[in-house]
Amino acid sequence: MVAGSPVDGDRLAPAPRRLLGRDAEVASVRRLLDRTGAGRGGVLVVRGAYGSGRSALLDHAGSMWPGRTLRADGCEAESAVALAGLGQLLSGAATAGWDALIAEIREGRGPVLCLIDDAHLWDGASLEVIAGSAEVLHAVPVAVIMATEACREPDVLRSAPGLRLPPLDRDTAAGLLDDLPDLGLPPGRRRQVLDLAAGNPGALTALAWTAATDDPGSSFAESGLSTASALSAEGFEDHYRARVEELGPQAAELLDHIVCAGPDAPPSLLRRLADAGFVDLGRCRGLEESGLLGPGAGLAHPLVARAVRRVRPSWRLRAASGHIAGLTDDPREAVLQRAAATLGEDDGLADALETAALDARREGDHEWAAQALSAAVPLSSTGRARGRLLVLAAESRWNSARPDLVPGLVRRARAETVDPATRARALLINGTFAFVRGFPGEAQRCFVDGAETAVRCGDPVAFELLGRGIEAAWWFGRRDWTGELARLVERVGEPADPTRGFLHALLTGGELTTDGDLVGAAEPLRAAIRLSRALDEPRAAVLAADAALLVGDPEVACAEHLRAVESLKAAGRLSELPSALRMSALTDVWRGESASASAHAREAEETATLIGEDHPTPLGLSVRAHIAALLGDVDDCRDLATTALRVASDERIASAAASALWALARLELGLGDPEAAVNRLVRITDPSAEHTHPLVALFAAPDLVEAAVRAGRREVAVAALGPFEKWARAGSPWAAAVRPRLAALLGPADGADALFEDSVARLTREGPRFDEARTRLLYGEHLRRTRRRAQARGELERAIILLEEIGSRPWAEHARRELAATGVKVRSRTSDPSTLLTVRERQIAELVVAGASNAEVSARLVLSRKTVEYHLHKAYTKLGIGSRARLADALAAETGGPTDAG
Repeated sequence: MVAGSPVDGDRLAPAPRRLLGRDAEVASVRRLLDRTGAGRGGVLVVRGAYGSGRSALLDHAGSMWPGRTLRADGCEAESAVALAGLGQLLSGAATAGWDALIAEIREGRGPVLCLIDDAHLWDGASLEVIAGSAEVLHAVPVAVIMATEACREPDVLRSAPGLRLPPLDRDTAAGLLDDLPDLGLPPGRRRQVLDLAAGNPGALTALAWTAATDDPGSSFAESGLSTASALSAEGFEDHYRARVEELGPQAAELLDHIVCAGPDAPPSLLRRLADAGFVDLGRCRGLEESGLLGPGAGLAHPLVARAVRRVRPSWRLRAASGHIAGLTDDPREAVLQRAAATLGEDDGLADALETAALDARREGDHEWAAQALSAAVPLSSTGRARGRLLVLAAESRWNSARPDLVPGLVRRARAETVDPATRARALLINGTFAFVRGFPGEAQRCFVDGAETAVRCGDPVAFELLGRGIEAAWWFGRRDWTGELARLVERVGEPADPTRGFLHALLTGGELTTDGDLVGAAEPLRAAIRLSRALDEPRAAVLAADAALLVGDPEVACAEHLRAVESLKAAGRLSELPSALRMSALTDVWRGESASASAHAREAEETATLIGEDHPTPLGLSVRAHIAALLGDVDDCRDLATTALRVASDERIASAAASALWALARLELGLGDPEAAVNRLVRITDPSAEHTHPLVALFAAPDLVEAAVRAGRREVAVAALGPFEKWARAGSPWAAAVRPRLAALLGPADGADALFEDSVARLTREGPRFDEARTRLLYGEHLRRTRRRAQARGELERAIILLEEIGSRPWAEHARRELAATGVKVRSRTSDPSTLLTVRERQIAELVVAGASNAEVSARLVLSRKTVEYHLHKAYTKLGIGSRARLADALAAETGGPTDAG
């Protein structure tokens, strides 16, 4: 379930947006959305108790859907008004009715997702229309997801397909409780909260806050929230409303001001309001006793603010905002409060908010900018202005930590009359959202349509639309998309414009690389990298980093990816950071820098969690699989790569699927199973295979050549070497350094020495270290087989040193076996305590020592609960312990020092 909003001192912290314990339900929703995207819709009813997370699941469905969405919420006051529900649902559809909407969809204006919350409060006539369409929807791309309180489900919905939200199990509920900050709950009271909540997420958060603000010496049962009341519609939310309604005038006015000031207001503001005679701080104690305030004059729960805004007269809340606007020291807060205090349209104030928001965006504060732009919308008198503000707000939400709010803002903008530039920006947002959610066709349509519109009206957003389109064509392996992009690139700016030159070079280099003309691609790609440095645009840095990969220069690629990451951070574009960090980690793997790769991958996942990325991406999974393959973490690599392959196949992301296969193949090659490695790698290189991808195949060529030679499949090795040799001739320093090693494997034994020595010399001088180590290993094998044991020992010993520095256990063990075969007695590394645990076993063990539950470790590392338990069991066995109580001491003994328990 969506974790509740924690309180930090007297401030409310942002709510975590992970869905806990709802994997099966999310999978059901995803299946319906996938069917709808393919042309076959349907109805799904989400049934659950009050507080079970029905609305959260609907929000989650909306965040997964990149297309057109209609939404309506049940309203008790309108439940007796015939067709009021349908009217609300279709209000943004510009259509004459439900049948007209279905007709439009049949004509190709789809697909559409309809989300209906609190369907039990809809009028019967609207429900009859939707239920009567269930069979029709199986033949048109319209999905209807309706959420209803189980105990109040209308009869007409009872036969509809659906799912039921059960209570969370104890471990998941404990994980949800752990997502709240340290509330100081003693163990007994914590257990009592879990018992009383009975797995209801909403009740759990409300009870936790009530328990935290209750007198520690009192009985928790006296707090006024029993299990029965907490789980009913008259429970924890209405509990706060009732308490607000019971307040006297002065206490209510104080609470009005606290709510309007917001969770980030400094305590000094309340004192100024009191000095001005607007509030009586003496009423704080009474508000705390009523359970509405927590320590430090912070709200006891976010539902308190909701209750206040529903119960208190709007004119009193506007008056409170007016008081705050006049007393705050923060100019930004003042303009926001002026907006909240204003009833009706005020274009001057809307302009002031927009100006302040654009200033905040330039400073990288996209979160505040989004708030200000959203506040400006109702103040604007024209649809064109409202549309522009909504799109700007969506851009800021995308670049902040709330990309999940983007679809709703764009939907609202579509309902307004917008100018071409605003339409182009809306298409950029929609396309980017579809791209990261794995809908390539939808993404590319948005990028091309948006670029066409932007080029026509001369808006500079054309650059980003075209750059996104080029990137999508690369990574989705769609050479057929580049024609339209090339036509539009020729219409951007003047011929000498560096923007046009950059895009043209990028597109040309990518096309030629995909076509196999690596020699022809080299110069335009290098030109794109040079030109990017003259463009003050974070996306240019990201695209230049991609170009550096295609050039085949690991050091340049590393530098460009770091530049891309820093550019995005400086611009505050958080939503793009995870992808850039993952690509940086992949570059580190290429270079054999395992520590840096792990750090970048970890930062990517932490940033993804911050922005609400609610499911593992195939790119993120495949990058982590490559790191695990490099380090020799067998179980992790297989688990991650298998999941990446499945998700990438479902989301049709060819590059990530191919990369996952490559990670598995590299693992198997390192473990000494070249036949298995070849069988995986030919699925990348064979143009007729499902997961073929020419760019991934190019990088995997050295592994395929070595695996094929070891497996006795020379013809496969020769075929793989051809494109790689072209890359070397095109100027790739990496390919030029590795190519002699591959030629030595395929050539006659009497010419191998010179080729191995050439490769070793180049790699020693320029890197990467991992390739130098593997080349020395292969050279050492060759020397041993040709009875030059003394010379072989030098190469193998150097290979072992490099591989141990990198941390690549399987390759280091392979080198030790080869060294032992020369007659040298080699000490087994398995007797060394520092290598007893794998990286993943140690990572999980350290989190457990720091106090994390298995559920929390699972969520933090994006692993299944069973995988966490499996690794923990292996760690216990290796350390010779039987429980986590002895884990800290055992880890300290294993490393020879104390373990930091956090």
